[in-house]
Amino acid sequence: MGNDAFMTRNILDIFSAHEGIISFVGAGGKKSTIYRLVSEHSGKIAITSTVRTPPFRRRLSACQVVAEPDELYTRLKSATRQYKRVAYAYTSDKPARLRGVPPEEVSNIHSEFGFDATFIKADGARLRWLKAPGQDEPLVPHDNTILVPIISIRAIGKPLSDEVAHRAKDAARVMGISLGSRITAAHLARLLASDQGGLKKAGTAMVIPVVNMVENKEDMRLARLIAEQALDQSTKILRVVIASMVREDPILQVVQD
Repeated sequence: MGNDAFMTRNILDIFSAHEGIISFVGAGGKKSTIYRLVSEHSGKIAITSTVRTPPFRRRLSACQVVAEPDELYTRLKSATRQYKRVAYAYTSDKPARLRGVPPEEVSNIHSEFGFDATFIKADGARLRWLKAPGQDEPLVPHDNTILVPIISIRAIGKPLSDEVAHRAKDAARVMGISLGSRITAAHLARLLASDQGGLKKAGTAMVIPVVNMVENKEDMRLARLIAEQALDQSTKILRVVIASMVREDPILQVVQD
């Protein structure tokens, strides 16, 4: 059983996100979680994506560097001389989209430009509430420090379908249920704790999942159940964060063994 013994309310401490490469996967709040962490970080940081992504939001208050691959390093060299916070990606021929930077390039950029922390959106979910990674997902660097798998509590009670889940067939396989089955807390815990789900490509990184979009007492009860079961099922998970990333104070509870 987990316990709520994690005392600090500092979001960077909770995610051990002061330094290193931190990758965010899953569905139901990757960008909002990244932006909350970035907003609290006072060091030299980078924000990027290894997959296709919408343009960076202006509220990041970061220098945005969007360039072709052969121009990115030159543009970053200029930007990092003037700014402590840089968001970067490749240009894309698709409207309202940026192209992801390959994981090995993110590692090189993190090291070469001396970033304290790099925050990565490492897979896509098409605004769904849960997902299982595809064959080549997630796209995380080999030296990834922290892996943050995210799910939304709103998936509970819904029939498993493409409207709720990105890669619903893969999610059904990982959770051990059929398409159309109603999603339970146990199913989401299994997804988070699976080596083919939330833990895929975790490697030696610390794993700190998020149960997001928690809004009321029943959500909290179910989120706590997910957290406790996920911790019971995997020794790779360091702690589980129960949150509502749109709130002024987003961290509701931290559950760990």
